[in-house]
Amino acid sequence: MSYTKFYVNLLRCPERANNFDETWTRAPAVDYRDLPEDHHMFERMISYWNLNPAEHRAKTACWMSHYNILKKISEQRLMRCIVVEDDAQQMDTLPEPHELGNEFLYLGGYFSNLKLTKGHLKEKVLSKRGLNQLNRETHRMLMFVSYYIPHYQIATQIINYLDSLPRIRAIDCMAHTFPIPMNYYYPALFVEAPGPSTIRKKKTRHCNTDYMLAS
Repeated sequence: MSYTKFYVNLLRCPERANNFDETWTRAPAVDYRDLPEDHHMFERMISYWNLNPAEHRAKTACWMSHYNILKKISEQRLMRCIVVEDDAQQMDTLPEPHELGNEFLYLGGYFSNLKLTKGHLKEKVLSKRGLNQLNRETHRMLMFVSYYIPHYQIATQIINYLDSLPRIRAIDCMAHTFPIPMNYYYPALFVEAPGPSTIRKKKTRHCNTDYMLAS
């Protein structure tokens, strides 16, 4: 069985599309520059205090881009879908679909320890090779750089949940609240490549195969 593979890409970043061969399908990203400044989604998005207006709009457009591809997977009833952002770098051969399981699966990103905000020491995540369950009581995964949707019904559940919310946050910050089981594959199959961000003006770190941030 083969995968349906999408990369999310801005029209103004054609050089990033060159990193993907013909087995991948481009998923057009929403460009905040094409949206009116009073677009209702900008009001719906809750951002960090230190985001400037352009970064807030870019974060909103990123959310909309992932929403659109999840909606496509749901409506077209697509199976075995891999979604990556266009700065994702594949680090290893993709396993067979049965090795990735039947639940939402992170293929890359980085761990954030929930206890850090409560003054506790950071806890190391012990991972075995292959599938691992994400313990959302102690850790969350940040970055939506790559993930696997084995069945369209999972995308439908996510869409229904997002549609039910009056306010939203950045898609990677929201993902830990999705009302679905969530796993991750270790070591990460995709990492965020070093380079400039299309959302933040400054990006000094990126994720690696250990789901940690690297300089």
